[in-house]
Amino acid sequence: MSMDIFHEINDECLQHLSHYGTPPAIPQWDGWREISEDDHYRLLFKRDKECTLPDSPEAKGLYYYIGMDPNQ
Repeated sequence: MSMDIFHEINDECLQHLSHYGTPPAIPQWDGWREISEDDHYRLLFKRDKECTLPDSPEAKGLYYYIGMDPNQ
């Protein structure tokens, strides 16, 4: 893919910013929060459930590297 398309898109974004200004932040997305104990356990149980599925690579003892095709 040519870098020209990225430059085109970037130039378009800069034109919109100069014309309309910086858009306001979305308050619901602003900042970070610490996860609650409930969130922690919910994620822990969800991961545990996924790892026990028969098709799970981790359940089979298989681990993949980034970019590897898990179907081969």
